[in-house]
Amino acid sequence: MATKQDPEISIVIPVANEAVALPQCLQRIERGTTEIVVVDGGSEDETRLIAEAAGCRVISLAERHRARQMNVGAAQARGRILLFLHADTWLPPGALELVRCAIDERGALGGG
Repeated sequence: MATKQDPEISIVIPVANEAVALPQCLQRIERGTTEIVVVDGGSEDETRLIAEAAGCRVISLAERHRARQMNVGAAQARGRILLFLHADTWLPPGALELVRCAIDERGALGGG
């Protein structure tokens, strides 16, 4: 069973100046055994403070390069399952359980 030190799902959110969208995104994530890794690409607004206040793990990069942000977040994530999310995306209730079930299906492979 996953613990807070060993999350089941790591959600990686690459951001750059997302202070308007990020709070709604974070509010809709069911916490449980979920780690949220916010990778900031040099935001000049309150994005980093919002993520920290919400209890997210925040990684700061000097450059705004979405692919690099996602790669760094994935490398730092500790979860068994990785889910990449954008700050303007809202997960519906029960979404993480559906992700868990899909990944746990024998022979399942996720990607996009």
